[in-house]
Amino acid sequence: MGRAVFLLLLISVVFLGGGPKAQEFPDPETILSASRAAHQELRSYTALVTMAIESPFSTELTTLQVLFFFPFSRIEYVEGHEIDEHFPQPVLQIVDHQEGRSFVFYTNEVWEEILDESLKGAVRLDEILFAYSEFDYLGIPEKVERGEFRGKPAWVIKGPKITIWLEEETLFVRRIESQIFGITISFTVEEVKLDAEIPSDLFQPPPPELVARRITVIPRGREILRSVWEKLSGLETFIVRKRVTTTFGQDEKVVIYRHPFLRVETHTLESPFFPSQLLSVTIRDFAGGLLYFYNPTEDSWEKVEVDVLTLPEDTLMFALAEAFCLLPPELVTVVGLKEESLRGRETWRITARGMPGTDDPGPEWWVDQETLSVLRYAEPIRFREPREKEFRWVIERGDILSFEPNPEIPDEVFAVPQDVPVRRLELPEEPWFEEEEEEATLEGWEPYSLAKLEEAKAQKKNVVLYFAADWCEPCHALAAGPLRNPQVQELLSPLVRLVVDLTRPGGEAKKVADLYKVRALPTLLFLDAQGNELGRISGYRSTSSLLREIKKILEGSEK
Repeated sequence: MGRAVFLLLLISVVFLGGGPKAQEFPDPETILSASRAAHQELRSYTALVTMAIESPFSTELTTLQVLFFFPFSRIEYVEGHEIDEHFPQPVLQIVDHQEGRSFVFYTNEVWEEILDESLKGAVRLDEILFAYSEFDYLGIPEKVERGEFRGKPAWVIKGPKITIWLEEETLFVRRIESQIFGITISFTVEEVKLDAEIPSDLFQPPPPELVARRITVIPRGREILRSVWEKLSGLETFIVRKRVTTTFGQDEKVVIYRHPFLRVETHTLESPFFPSQLLSVTIRDFAGGLLYFYNPTEDSWEKVEVDVLTLPEDTLMFALAEAFCLLPPELVTVVGLKEESLRGRETWRITARGMPGTDDPGPEWWVDQETLSVLRYAEPIRFREPREKEFRWVIERGDILSFEPNPEIPDEVFAVPQDVPVRRLELPEEPWFEEEEEEATLEGWEPYSLAKLEEAKAQKKNVVLYFAADWCEPCHALAAGPLRNPQVQELLSPLVRLVVDLTRPGGEAKKVADLYKVRALPTLLFLDAQGNELGRISGYRSTSSLLREIKKILEGSEK
């Protein structure tokens, strides 16, 4: 949910401008205000914009065509947009800024109509600045520096997590770059045409019968969430104790945060007959990029590598999501708000929408009207029972029992032993569901066997092993989309392609997984003719990212 909403918010802006020179404006607020004011009379334009999402593992590029003719705007994905049945993405958005109405078409071929008061007003370059000003977690602009953008003098406006490039002569916005959770999202204006003549039919909404759902956004709900977020965003430490209820039972969790660490303890509930018992502990070292697991039954520790987060604002955001299922309010689309009594307190019950383009349920929060404290949350989670083929939604409800802001937390709370071993890949003892054995369905791929691997060695051929399982949803997504892409298939065609099915543990599949220390599914493992690892790709990848990473591995093998 969060990622899609975030992109929609950033895309729904204008990326051009004009106005007086900025030498006389030495501070960020003044320059941004001048840039904003310079566009009040702009009536139409077209712009070609490149959106880049860069992580330590991949880079995804998308080209957007932005059209504006007052009071309408239209944003189209031109190229680079991925089709993923599990995560629909917007491919076209038409906005009427007088009525505050938006029509969005997604990759799953669904139209949505969205009524949102925040869409009202003319979309000009200053909209990106207005949008930015509402993203509180990106920080307030701190300074202005002289620089350049593609050979032209520019003003570079910097905040803790965002940088804006304005052309010095015109105050055109040329680039917006923001960082969050180790991911960089940027929008770069490639081409701009002012006072463009744009056919009016490009702004026509779809026929009513094609609109699958209509959504009304409730601004008051987001305002309440923003007040809650502002109250919590200044925390340096906290301890939250909560009772977590699902269809499988109840536990008690304790969430302890102090940058750069997060500790989560899970206990059984205390009863008159049985004392509370510790079930598990996780400790996340954000700065070290490690997540530790403690099993009290075996008195054992394991660890896995995770993303490194160094900024306190990022780690606090992560911790608040763990404790209260909270996201920055700008990433939440509120579709429900009503008053309810909970444990003797008057609360607002705030309902957010789920994944855009779907009917998926969204999270809910119960907020104390007097103290703005979160008393309860409900988080939908996709789940599949053993021996069931279909996923279903279960609701995790978290009732906040106590909240202690800014306590003193000693180092010992986050201490872990030295030389903690790396966690092994955990496989279920039995298959998730009974079904007949199936051959590999990917074209050109065969089921793994040691004999086939030895045959490839004898023929001096490189090999790619695809580690997957029926119970692994990202494996299905990768096999259904990116791995079937013709360019991906062409890249892999010279290799011997073998599917290592880990649905049922044991046998040759488990042995080869242990041999090459496969820790996650799905994994594509590339081997040379002697069986030495050339590289690996773990986790789901979009088609464009998968192509880049495969090329990098194969090009490295040729050197």
